[in-house]
Amino acid sequence: MQAGKERVRMERPVEPRPPDHSGKHAKQIIVRDLILGVEHVFDLYVSRERRDSFRVIVDGEICLIGRKGWTDTIELAGKSFVRMGSVA
Repeated sequence: MQAGKERVRMERPVEPRPPDHSGKHAKQIIVRDLILGVEHVFDLYVSRERRDSFRVIVDGEICLIGRKGWTDTIELAGKSFVRMGSVA
């Protein structure tokens, strides 16, 4: 029984693996505050451990150690600017 299953498994065509993108520059987010004239550049590199996580570098410096998901990166971009009170 096991030999038959093994033979059938070996006869199936091999599915191609997706290319390895670990460590490659994947995305760049540029956030500009036109009122204060501040700009931050978020460079995202694909994590070596997981394909859906990124190593995030902000303005050329590593901002947080470890890998971050897309949601955490977007949240970090939103919090990168000083909040202004309402102007009346």
